[in-house]
Amino acid sequence: GVLPAAAYEAATAAASYANAAAAVRKVLTGSVSVALYLEFLYRNAHADLTILKNLTAATDQRKALLHGAVVFANALMHGGTTRDTFLRANLEWLSRAANWNKFSATAGLGVIHMGHLDQALNLLAPYLPPADGGGGGGGGGG
Repeated sequence: GVLPAAAYEAATAAASYANAAAAVRKVLTGSVSVALYLEFLYRNAHADLTILKNLTAATDQRKALLHGAVVFANALMHGGTTRDTFLRANLEWLSRAANWNKFSATAGLGVIHMGHLDQALNLLAPYLPPADGGGGGGGGGG
């Protein structure tokens, strides 16, 4: 079971080459930079939820523009951090969204979870069309 020195060196070189190739592949596909970017965003997110809470209390629900502004502010404050606690805590308030604000709330959820592809797609699945392409195109366009 002992390998000759030349075979051992060849196996070690092949393993080293495979490790280097895997590292280069990660860099070229962008997974390293995405991981570093997301870690930076999460570590440096210091958004104050009190600001959002005060904005929701101060906005009139009949004013769609103000409702949308709070949704956008939340998305910008928490972009890429996966911190969707404000949305989860205010589901009843968020459910009052209509038309474009409903779309904006879904888009904001995507912004909050950007870069976290596996989790984001699972989270947004109820809002996205089915993968089989059913439902036809342009049914509700206008």
